[in-house]
Amino acid sequence: MSNSEPAIGRVVLKLGGSKVLRAAGLDDDDHDIVTRALAYRQMSERVLSRIGAASGVASVVVTFVGFGVHGGLPSATTAGAIKSYVSGLSAGQTGLGNYLELLGYLLFLAFATYLYAVARAVGADRLHWLNVLGFAAAITYVAVSALAIAAQQVIVESGKAGVDANTTLGFYILDNDAFTMSFEIAAMFAITVGFVLLTGGFALRAIGAAAILAG
Repeated sequence: MSNSEPAIGRVVLKLGGSKVLRAAGLDDDDHDIVTRALAYRQMSERVLSRIGAASGVASVVVTFVGFGVHGGLPSATTAGAIKSYVSGLSAGQTGLGNYLELLGYLLFLAFATYLYAVARAVGADRLHWLNVLGFAAAITYVAVSALAIAAQQVIVESGKAGVDANTTLGFYILDNDAFTMSFEIAAMFAITVGFVLLTGGFALRAIGAAAILAG
């Protein structure tokens, strides 16, 4: 079904449905089939739209729950601090926390995809490059965050396996730097998508302005 078909279906239903369809040569059975198909399509679009919007809220909740389970890395960049951190956690605890945190980032990617579709629909063609840039930033943000999560899990599992803390210090630095740099990437996503949403309706303009301020 093409992009124009949902819009055509809505027009058909608004114009009286049966008269329009019968004028097109469709009998009662065909009319019922087409009407049900159009209604189902509209319902599916609404459900998917709500899922896309809800994924943004779910992303924040799941990410923070995961972070709370595994806890943050120590602020001191020393082998002693890493050894103390590893001794206070189990590999299973950090594994569960990191799994939930990564799930939160994947939910964010679903939300970013939803925003891409919304911005593509309301934004002018001349701003489409900003929309693409924002979506690319979202993908990069999730990838960098996943790298940081993996590095943290390597630190804990290596420490539990008896690997010297000085050896795992490099993974700590990787985790810390990747986490820090991810904020800059997230800011690019928020700003670019925010500018595109400013061309939409009142609600979208409010979301776009908030995204720009957050970025």
